[in-house]
Amino acid sequence: MQVFDVKNIKFNIFLRKSIFFVFEILLKNGLFERVFFAYLLKNTLVF
Repeated sequence: MQVFDVKNIKFNIFLRKSIFFVFEILLKNGLFERVFFAYLLKNTLVF
């Protein structure tokens, strides 16, 4: 397992919060499904 320092943990929390914030906006605009699938594809290719 990787060892995370405090900065990494804080950055990960910030990243998750901003991702969920963007998802909320997309849900309200009805663009969630399209972007979500693109996000999944991108994550699959990256990771």
